[in-house]
Amino acid sequence: MVTSGQIERKAYTVAEVATILGISRSYAYEMAKQKKFPILELGKRMIVPKKKFDTWLEGEASQ
Repeated sequence: MVTSGQIERKAYTVAEVATILGISRSYAYEMAKQKKFPILELGKRMIVPKKKFDTWLEGEASQ
């Protein structure tokens, strides 16, 4: 939900993904570098599109 003056974010940081998955930040960055979950690389920065991550997570959970 977007309130006045706020922009709805469409991506997570790798640190946020670590929190969601309950893993360390360093392991999340290792997974991101190995392309274990969907990321976009913007220069040296890695972001994780929410929709693609949620789809990936649902697929992992059903296995």
